[in-house]
Amino acid sequence: ALKNQLNEVNKYSSKIYTTYGQVNIEELSQFRDQLVMTHTHSHHHGINSMQYTFTTAIDRQLFYQFILRMPDNVLRLKGYVQFKDEPNVTYEFQYSFGMPDYEVINGDYPLTIVLIGEQLDVNRLKNKLDVLQFS
Repeated sequence: ALKNQLNEVNKYSSKIYTTYGQVNIEELSQFRDQLVMTHTHSHHHGINSMQYTFTTAIDRQLFYQFILRMPDNVLRLKGYVQFKDEPNVTYEFQYSFGMPDYEVINGDYPLTIVLIGEQLDVNRLKNKLDVLQFS
């Protein structure tokens, strides 16, 4: 099941399967050589990003719904948000491979998030974030 999930994320990448982190050095060496050969050929085709800045705190539940309903082609989201129920608290928020993570941080940061993905529909994502911003 895990192998299938990894292939769904990136079916073209090389994978080395281990048991308790034990790796066959020769296999790892072949992987490194392959990586060096293919790196210049496949340089981020179709990957793009967008940035969105909130002007105020947003609704926590609407943000969670946005995350849960994010298109599969969004690979990563990272940034800073504040929620209406705690407007003086800033969260560093990260999302990667379907897993959200956030923590309270100290300091004054711009309420900006960056989304990275494959062929992002920037206008559609911006519209959804506008709905969050103004709800």
